[in-house]
Amino acid sequence: MWLLSTDRAELHHFPSPEAIIGGYAILSHTWGDNEQTFQDTQVLRDWCKKTGKNPRDFSSEKVRQCCILAERHGYQWIWDDTCCIDKTSSSELSEAINSMFRWYSCAELDAPMSAFRTARWHSRGWTLQELIAPTVVIFVSRDWQTIGNKVELASLLREATGVSSRVLTHEVHCSTVSVAERMLWASKRSTTRVEDEAYCLMGLFNVNMPTIYGEGRQAFRRLQQEIMKQSFDTSLFAWGACTRLHVVTPVMPKEIYRFLNTSSQHHVYLLADSPKRFLKPWGRTIRYTPSANDPLQPYLDRQGATDAHCPNVVAQYRPRRAPPLPLALRRHRELCDFISHLERSQNPRDVSSDKVRESCILAQRHGFRWIWNDTCCIDKTSSTELSEAINSMFLWYSLAEVCFAYLGDVDSGCQLDAPDSAFRTARWHTRGWTLQELIAPFFVIFVSRDCKTIGNKRELAPLLEEITGVRQQVLTGEMHYSVASIAERMSWASERSTTRVEDEAYCLMGLFNVHMPTIYGEGRQAFQRLQQEIMKQSIDTSLFAWDDWVDSDHATPLELQEVYEGFDKSSRNEFYLLADSPKVFRKPFGGQTVRYTPSVKDPLQPYLDWQWDMKTDKRGLTHWVHRRFGPFGRIELPKFSFTHYGVECRFPIIESDGLTIAVLLCDTGREHIGLLLCPSNDPVQDPSRKKYHAAYCFQSPGSTSNIDSFRLISLGSDFYNLTLRLNGSVKTVSAEWRDIFIADSPPPIRKDVVPSHLCFPLHSLEPAPPFRIPHWLVGRLAQMGLELQPLDMRSHPSAEKPLLVVTKFVDFVEIEKVFVVLGTCMESPRSVAPVHWAKALVFSEDTWDDGADYEHDCGEHHVAAWPDWTKDFEDAERVVRLAFSQCTLAPDHTLVVHVELEGHIYDPMKRRKNVEFPSLARHLLSVTHPLPGVPRRFSLVATPRGGSGNRHISLRGNDQ
Repeated sequence: MWLLSTDRAELHHFPSPEAIIGGYAILSHTWGDNEQTFQDTQVLRDWCKKTGKNPRDFSSEKVRQCCILAERHGYQWIWDDTCCIDKTSSSELSEAINSMFRWYSCAELDAPMSAFRTARWHSRGWTLQELIAPTVVIFVSRDWQTIGNKVELASLLREATGVSSRVLTHEVHCSTVSVAERMLWASKRSTTRVEDEAYCLMGLFNVNMPTIYGEGRQAFRRLQQEIMKQSFDTSLFAWGACTRLHVVTPVMPKEIYRFLNTSSQHHVYLLADSPKRFLKPWGRTIRYTPSANDPLQPYLDRQGATDAHCPNVVAQYRPRRAPPLPLALRRHRELCDFISHLERSQNPRDVSSDKVRESCILAQRHGFRWIWNDTCCIDKTSSTELSEAINSMFLWYSLAEVCFAYLGDVDSGCQLDAPDSAFRTARWHTRGWTLQELIAPFFVIFVSRDCKTIGNKRELAPLLEEITGVRQQVLTGEMHYSVASIAERMSWASERSTTRVEDEAYCLMGLFNVHMPTIYGEGRQAFQRLQQEIMKQSIDTSLFAWDDWVDSDHATPLELQEVYEGFDKSSRNEFYLLADSPKVFRKPFGGQTVRYTPSVKDPLQPYLDWQWDMKTDKRGLTHWVHRRFGPFGRIELPKFSFTHYGVECRFPIIESDGLTIAVLLCDTGREHIGLLLCPSNDPVQDPSRKKYHAAYCFQSPGSTSNIDSFRLISLGSDFYNLTLRLNGSVKTVSAEWRDIFIADSPPPIRKDVVPSHLCFPLHSLEPAPPFRIPHWLVGRLAQMGLELQPLDMRSHPSAEKPLLVVTKFVDFVEIEKVFVVLGTCMESPRSVAPVHWAKALVFSEDTWDDGADYEHDCGEHHVAAWPDWTKDFEDAERVVRLAFSQCTLAPDHTLVVHVELEGHIYDPMKRRKNVEFPSLARHLLSVTHPLPGVPRRFSLVATPRGGSGNRHISLRGNDQ
């Protein structure tokens, strides 16, 4: 994601919106002639660098004024679609289109330029998402004066755009509105390219799909097909003209259709060809009849019968062709700049980078004429070529005669097997893309930073197994990688990382023989798609054997009614069948490998038993014969299909002691594994069969409040006599094959990387919320593992009643909880207006949050009384630092919250997740800017902290 710095209008690249400290603003506008482009901005930067001038002073009027406006509101970064997208790169353009709705939703401020009711901004297709997605939208006139925000102007905007004022004020999420009504919002809008009629709506329907300019109206049909895959809202088909039957006489079809050319009649087909078809046919808004609370109610009679039916949707893929010639592959991490194919000398190798030159010499020395290098052998500006390379890369590596693995952080004299050797800690072993480069080629030669050979894959197989977890037999070629279970292959990638979150899935496609489109910008949805493709071609149920397993000897299952009432499972990934990342496949069973029980050659073999019977034939002769039977009464294997209700699964199901368990047909070599299930309270269900969530809640021994959720449970070592251990007792259990639904992934509303909807209670307060939690801070804490839970509003502010809200950040893996309690106080005698107060509470695995003290002490917790509005809440192992600053959007009412975490507990968590928090001084400088007419002076003061000799940097501001 490219952003402009507001002080110099220079472009800077960020891997994701969550990496942007202090948040960013967005300019929403309609394009005019001679807009400043990405290339113009880069050329201007280079010219100003030579002349020592500020690029902002020479930018276009629109760019310069939007930077000044954003800087005035306290933002260091701004995004403008004319100059922050490199439109010469089709891959970057596709990523921007797929990510744009999310970028707008993550923005702290959106400033559209607006003559208001008839403004062209209201008639453009791309500006619809710019109106709906951001939490705060401020409208600016052509002379850059503020007109108002979208909450204040909601009624006027509803008349101008047709968008419900409840959506604009965030009382309801746009996903709760029917498909037809959302299409209606776009029906009077236009785009320059016909394909953009569909592409500008992808974010509004939470759809990711490849952008193919040139496909015309087919783009809108593809959009509707993607909507149908994830929703059964039949208002999608309620478009076109309507008839009043009391004034129209039906005609027999055969009498009229004999002469009717239906191919030219768009209204005779199910799918519309444009959102313009959704103009209100009845003069009213069309809504989807089922309610959110009970969607099946309109279809049920007194006997509970239903006609509701939802078909399955199947996707297809085409495999890539193999390259015709053997290749020598040279793999390294991208540490150098891309080497251009242009401007070479007589021998281009002589002027290439050291890495490219040495790799060519190395390959030539081994007798190869050709070498492949991923930095300069893929045209990354072409999305087609990039997608082909990603889908074909595993095949290309497997066909190579040799792969040279360049380790830029290992010396040739390194003792490879030393406990702390550079080889063991080489970055090459921690990257996602290098996993296939280790496994696919038959012969891998490791090369040091000075391009000297230090060993090959076969010689170093035992050491590589220790480092990477990949079986020695796979590395030596004794066993094909596909023999390993899906869970085991996923575990190989669980400790690896990628720069882009989508690459966690794309780098594994070859390992699972999967081909699928690459859609940068779809985020975690990429890994969901990978698992769906795996399920289409494999019945290996170890795919679901991830996360923790319960020691049922020392835990008690809880009554569902008590635990799940009001319990929001949509924010807990372990309650869904599919994982959101390969990182959750770290070996859960005490480090043991999970294997799929059936063998590759005879998948039914482990489930079949033999029984000899004596038979008499027609001639009266007797002989012994045997018959086969399965462990659960019949010979079957699991089945899966994706529906709108979740994944329809056929599993052996155990019902015992109030528990429902799906037998996963996989084991650790000693124990068979079951998947715990709990009945779903999802209102969208097929009444013919039950729907479940994965995982179940157990109570720890000797505790009345320590409740944990687990997915997996041991079923003993004998597959024909499965056993269940509960509270110290062992009992034999039986299973039967059943069809059930299991929720596959969190609903679309929960898939935002930064869950701004969780902050809705604060955003909706009038005239402005007392506190504001920045998007970037929520994203940074989520990266660390502390995810924001829905806000606990204990009281709403009014003339008589102050605010009390509990903000909960919870890490369910580390069992760490940080509660930030925010409130307003009306008891202070010094002030008529409510006074802001705050406190931090920390809970760990050893403590619990029952009975937490949410009350405040006026002398201790009032923010204005803290030095620099900053205070540390700490114990022996943790420091939670709260800092506050004025929000420039509402300085008289709102304080911006900042959280810093330090100490023995949090520092390792930050290192493991590679998360860096900004310093307190940097935060305040980025969010606290002088308001117009209010000069402010800042000074940095270093003061000792405790007796450690460390110095604490604080920021002080004095009004002049």
